[in-house]
Amino acid sequence: LPGPERNANLHRRAMRARAAATLVCLALAGSVAWLHRGQRSRTRLPSRRRLAENRTTLRDFPVGTRGRWEHTPAGFVFYDRAEEPVLRLRAPPVQRAPRSHTHHHKFNAACLVRADPMRVLAGARGGWGVLGFRNDEFEPLAVLTFVTRDPARKKLAPGAVGAKLGRVEGYMRREAALFRDFARVINAINATAGPARVLDIGANHGLFALFAALRGARVAAVEAQATLASIVKVATLANGVDVDVFHNAILDVPAVVEIAELGASNDLNEGGTASLGAPREAPMAQVRTASVDLVASEVFGAAPVDFLKIDVEGVEIPALRASLGLLGRGGVREGSVEFGPARRWEDSEKHGVAGANPAAAVDVLHKIDAAGYDAYLTYGGKNGLGKARCVPALNATGGLAREAFVRENQLAVVKRGFAYPCISV
Repeated sequence: LPGPERNANLHRRAMRARAAATLVCLALAGSVAWLHRGQRSRTRLPSRRRLAENRTTLRDFPVGTRGRWEHTPAGFVFYDRAEEPVLRLRAPPVQRAPRSHTHHHKFNAACLVRADPMRVLAGARGGWGVLGFRNDEFEPLAVLTFVTRDPARKKLAPGAVGAKLGRVEGYMRREAALFRDFARVINAINATAGPARVLDIGANHGLFALFAALRGARVAAVEAQATLASIVKVATLANGVDVDVFHNAILDVPAVVEIAELGASNDLNEGGTASLGAPREAPMAQVRTASVDLVASEVFGAAPVDFLKIDVEGVEIPALRASLGLLGRGGVREGSVEFGPARRWEDSEKHGVAGANPAAAVDVLHKIDAAGYDAYLTYGGKNGLGKARCVPALNATGGLAREAFVRENQLAVVKRGFAYPCISV
């Protein structure tokens, strides 16, 4: 081509290449800006799912917050009322207790069965809530309840969740005086020689075990119903505390006994009021017995227990006998026992629990006295606000015994030499 035409072609090609390069640069710049904008959006607005995975306890929520939980193969998932997941937990694996060939002859470590939520609660669902104390006297607790294992029930009605949480909250308010006793002893020990050591026999939904652990105590809890024991263990994880939880019944003899299992067939069965041997609508389940001394030795070694709580629905006399070894060594500073009424002891004896009657109660009170402890019967307070009656238990003879044993009392057991805030009448 002649020189001018050739130069014109080269110029046109250069212009086209420059335009194409400009378009490529603009496209790349737009892509980078779009990616950067998306990244900033993800950084600024994390998903609910990521928030749920980062949450560590249910106690992050305000008092009154409620929701539901369910067991999955991967662990326990907690949802709020909007059905958004807010927490995921996996209970630690538990080695199943070996079969004890000597269990019917003597108490030993093979009698103890640790709560196993991943196995016992497989397929279960229930409710959770953050419950507070009257006048915010103590810090709130995140509490779990069991509702059902029925796979056909895909959704839980709010009423099914709220009714059980309401019962638990009512119990918290009724037992305000006992929570204060817990706090008094734990605070005193933590301030001097802490952490305090607490043994909760008959843990139910774990309120006292959680309360003590949140105050810095080292806690062991025992519950005879397998489902409730596992609920307690998951609740400790959901509150961010560690508690040794055992699925055992406390008696003074080594045995395998029966108790109505929570929710085995009737999800309206709240649990917490089942007694050993007593028939209920739900099928009966077997549970190994253990002594108070055995549990204390397993968890605390030779160290003394600072607070012992016993609430075992009519089996407290045998449970107290199962504590005499520990008491005889001076191994308890203070204890509180749900004591009576006598008709509940009679029901326990009818269902095969030996030595649960007023005569046996007086006998065990004498043995507690001989071990170096003072015992007081407290009853008559209203809504946990006071102790209208507080008398030395060994004075409860004759007419006073009939008056005291006809109702449900709290038996305070205090190591001699320690003061107990008792209003004598």
